[in-house]
Amino acid sequence: MNDQVDWLPAQPDLKTVLKSYQNPIYSLSQAEIPAIILRNVYSSEQCQGLINRFTNMGLMRDEADISSADKRTRIDIGTSLGNRGDNKTRFLTHDRINLYISVQMCPLHFFI
Repeated sequence: MNDQVDWLPAQPDLKTVLKSYQNPIYSLSQAEIPAIILRNVYSSEQCQGLINRFTNMGLMRDEADISSADKRTRIDIGTSLGNRGDNKTRFLTHDRINLYISVQMCPLHFFI
C-alpha cells in the first residue's frame, strides 16, 4: 500500500477529475485516492431529499426538532474523510473495522 502524504480526494468537478485520472473509479477502488468529490452536482431540492432520508434513518439529527436531546454538530456516516482522510493507513484500518462491525450488526444488508 502506498502511504503517500498527500492522499487527497479527486475534485472539484467531473471535468477536472477526468483530466487528472484516466479512470477515477478504478483509482478509487485501488485506494489511489480516498474519494471523488463533485461539487454542486445536486440541486438544493435534491439535497433536502437526501437530508430528509438521513434524518429518517437516524443518521443525522432533525434540526427542526429543537427539543431533541441530540445536539451533534457534525455528522460522519461510516469512516470520515474529515477525520482520517489525510492518512491512508489510518483511514483504511478504521474503514475495515467499521465494515466488520456493520456486517456483525446487519449481515443480510451486505448481500442484498
